[in-house]
Amino acid sequence: MTTTISPVQPPPTPPRLPAYLGSAVIAYACRRSLCCTPTLRPSRPPTNPAGARRQDRRYSLNAGPSSIAVDRSRRKPASHHTMNTASDVPLLVRSDNSASERRVSPSWTITQLKDRLEPITGVPASCQRLALKIGSQPAQSITAADEDSTQIGAFSLQAYAELQVIDTRPPGARTNYTDVSSVQKYDMPVAEYEQRTDTVLAWKKSQKLGRFDPNAPDIVQQKVNASFREVDERGIKTGMRCRLLPDSDHRRGAVQFVGEVPQIPGTVGAWVGVALDEPTGKNDGSISGEKYFECPPNHGVFVRAERVEVGDFPVLDEFADDDDEF
Repeated sequence: MTTTISPVQPPPTPPRLPAYLGSAVIAYACRRSLCCTPTLRPSRPPTNPAGARRQDRRYSLNAGPSSIAVDRSRRKPASHHTMNTASDVPLLVRSDNSASERRVSPSWTITQLKDRLEPITGVPASCQRLALKIGSQPAQSITAADEDSTQIGAFSLQAYAELQVIDTRPPGARTNYTDVSSVQKYDMPVAEYEQRTDTVLAWKKSQKLGRFDPNAPDIVQQKVNASFREVDERGIKTGMRCRLLPDSDHRRGAVQFVGEVPQIPGTVGAWVGVALDEPTGKNDGSISGEKYFECPPNHGVFVRAERVEVGDFPVLDEFADDDDEF
């Protein structure tokens, strides 16, 4: 059987387009290719930024063994680097010259504690005797044979317990830091003080307060008038019997004086001088050597009118209500 092989026909030649249509066809083909090409979306970056940096170094062409760094920030510290120390305990430190709240560490030795207490209490470390007082319990002595190695945490420290620092020196060898009688002081002359501009006196002058107030005389006179008006309203007159208020004092007497007493400092207005029946007063009717009325010692007193009530107040008889008398 004979097989006939026909010659392969070449593909037909596409028709040539005119020159004025060539550029339009090419532009149309480009637009079609852009529209039909699938869009490649970038992959989502890793959540961990550190991981993203490691990924970039891994696939970087320029990254070599020497350019890859180790992320040390994510390393966990070794367990042998952690140190646990006892927390500080607040104590009330008391001595003859000081009292304050201090925080101490239970890890301190007795010697270290005494060294720290010396600038606080003024007692040398070699002359200190320590005692710890917790509540109403007896004080516990803080001492040991080897104070350089014995920690104070062995003495049952409690918050806000009282740490007593006793000075073992003789009284004559102790320094009294609270006595200021022997301290040299400077007394400013009154004339120099009045000339200064940074004092309370200068401020009162600028603000026109007190005696520097132009209306001060009127205010003082108003107080004087009010005090004498109080005397008149209460009907207080010389020679009248009275009792002093409050009545719980049970002090009675007779009015002996009504008027101003300039010897009483810082006051103006009327005072009432009373001669008491019992020696529960403060004077003998005189103030700073000025005699205002006659009475035995400790029977006289000067009070304001609001503390005096006049009326029928006879001398109290402590035996008047005795049941043994009929």
